Amino acid sequence: MNFRKHFPNYQNQSNSPYYMNSVPLKLKNGLNGFLFKIAQDDDLQISLKQIINMMAMFIPCEPTTNWGHNFLLTDLDSYLGRLTEKKNFHKFMDFILEISSKHFATTQVDELNSLFEDYEFGYHLVHCNSMSTKYTWKHYKQPDNSSEVLEITIEEVKNICLQSSEHIQQIVTNLSKKDNPRSYKDALRDALSSLEAITNHLGGYDKIEDSVTSLKKIGTWGDVNILNDIIRIWKHIHYKYKDIRHGNSTNSIITHEEVQYYVEHIMAIVSYLSRRHNYIMSQSNFFPNGVSI
Repeated sequence: MNFRKHFPNYQNQSNSPYYMNSVPLKLKNGLNGFLFKIAQDDDLQISLKQIINMMAMFIPCEPTTNWGHNFLLTDLDSYLGRLTEKKNFHKFMDFILEISSKHFATTQVDELNSLFEDYEFGYHLVHCNSMSTKYTWKHYKQPDNSSEVLEITIEEVKNICLQSSEHIQQIVTNLSKKDNPRSYKDALRDALSSLEAITNHLGGYDKIEDSVTSLKKIGTWGDVNILNDIIRIWKHIHYKYKDIRHGNSTNSIITHEEVQYYVEHIMAIVSYLSRRHNYIMSQSNFFPNGVSI
């Protein structure tokens, strides 16, 4: 199994609470000792030099020509250090899978998985029935605070602006497509569409700028800075990520963490508008300018 093909979006994953695209130093040091112990086990029939040269194939680099014990220990630390650099993360994962499938018994794999758990590594090895490998990688599910925020906001807005709530539901769908990088931009686009829908619904215009101006003139929508934030984030995202709308040939880069931040920020505004709407409606059936909600 090629790790990068199996987890094409691993670089966009957060390293909290689990390490999803980097190897922490403590885990690297633990693996150093683990691999040394593997080389001492006669039943596994793999020498320290063979382990080092297997790493060399994945880095890739020249194999070691050393034979002395102390020299090989130095090489083990050096080669493992290179393999666990963040840029080589996918190569490290392929190496671990390869050596586990070809040389480790169940006991060693269990010990390796315990090591991963001890140092909050986001993946563990599981047995599979593939002809090419005994094991495959499985990742721990990352807790996703965005999902909870989205579900709450859907409930708040659905009786005020159905179109806005439908866009939020689409965010949930797009964020679940973790193997498709474009889905993150689609999720952000839907967040903006949700904001646009409820702002225009409440402000009474087809353009978000006009609707915000209308809400500010009404004077009952609280802190003007919050209303200004609608336009600020709307313009910022459209300027920085021009391909957020389909049909634009620009290829902007946005990480999963950035999408989560923007989505949660936008949902905070949508939630505010929904709650403020409910407050206004509890005071009167009409806006001060006479436009019915």
